[in-house]
Amino acid sequence: MTDYRTLGNPVDTWWNHTRQHITVCIDLLANFPPAPNSQTAVEMIPAVRRARLIVDDSPAPDKALQIQAELVKCLKHLEISLREQAVHGAVVKHASHNLAYHHFLMVCYYLLQRGVYEPEPVPRKKQRVHELAS
Repeated sequence: MTDYRTLGNPVDTWWNHTRQHITVCIDLLANFPPAPNSQTAVEMIPAVRRARLIVDDSPAPDKALQIQAELVKCLKHLEISLREQAVHGAVVKHASHNLAYHHFLMVCYYLLQRGVYEPEPVPRKKQRVHELAS
């Protein structure tokens, strides 16, 4: 038998793999309202739920468990924010969107402590979010 070792930073490797599944979610976090309209919000809910389940079910290195927990909270609150937008429209910033953003900033903070730089989400064209969902 051979020993398998991950070369480099295991948190970095885990994050690069995880980030592939949450790219659309990061774009949604950058904007308020997260989706351009209520219909798009409804369409994005399954993608965010799927990303949350993937992150929650994927194994993470011991040093990334706290990051994974914050990311799951972030995605949970993002899903709630999209549901609020789908039902009520975007009138004011909802607490759930603020919580989602806060948890993602905590993810960024914990990643930075582990030597991985993840910038804060920046607003992009609303059209891009809808294109990524397709």
